[in-house]
Amino acid sequence: IMKNEEDAKYFASERHILKHTAIDYAWTGEYFARAFYPDGTPIGTPESPDCKIDLISQAWAAIALKGYIDCKEEIDLSLESAEKFLVDRENAVVKLLYPPFDDPKNNPGYIKAYVPGVRENGGKYTHAAIWLAKAYFEIGKPEKGLDILSILNPICHSNEKEKTEIYQVEPYVVAADVYANPDHIGRGGWTWYTGSSAWMYKVIEDNFEQVTEATTVTEAPKKTV
Repeated sequence: IMKNEEDAKYFASERHILKHTAIDYAWTGEYFARAFYPDGTPIGTPESPDCKIDLISQAWAAIALKGYIDCKEEIDLSLESAEKFLVDRENAVVKLLYPPFDDPKNNPGYIKAYVPGVRENGGKYTHAAIWLAKAYFEIGKPEKGLDILSILNPICHSNEKEKTEIYQVEPYVVAADVYANPDHIGRGGWTWYTGSSAWMYKVIEDNFEQVTEATTVTEAPKKTV
């Protein structure tokens, strides 16, 4: 709780400026841009040849702007766009961005070193996917948050033999990433990743009542004698 009134007024003013800056310069009409190259070219817009949309921008815009009633339309549209382009329920992958960088004209940094659809370059990067769940909980859509958490749950990637053969990593720890590359889609990457597991724990703990109310325990199949 801010007890210093002078500081509180300053930060409230700065937050207001940041809000308008985000809307004025990063809003595309459908979702929020991700970043800008040094020459001013945007990344994460419908006109971008690579990374037309990025998950982090949509999730954190919702988290940061949820208190502004006049931003509700932008929040709703940005999350709808994230669902449309980034959430692949068939393969249980929530992509960090789409489409991946593949021989980009400008240099987006180390991300281009990854094969398209792997890790940060368009794979499921668990940190960002969890932030999407967090965004849904914070704007009052717990059913959506639970839906995303269920996609991220490692058990749900390996509760059937066919899924296990695709996932290929431990079912009892959080993976930092899951591939979206068509040749290996659904395969788990770097496991035992404490940063992602901590965020998942935090989001579940913060929304524990909503999570437990909607969670059902499925009885394990009985062993045939």
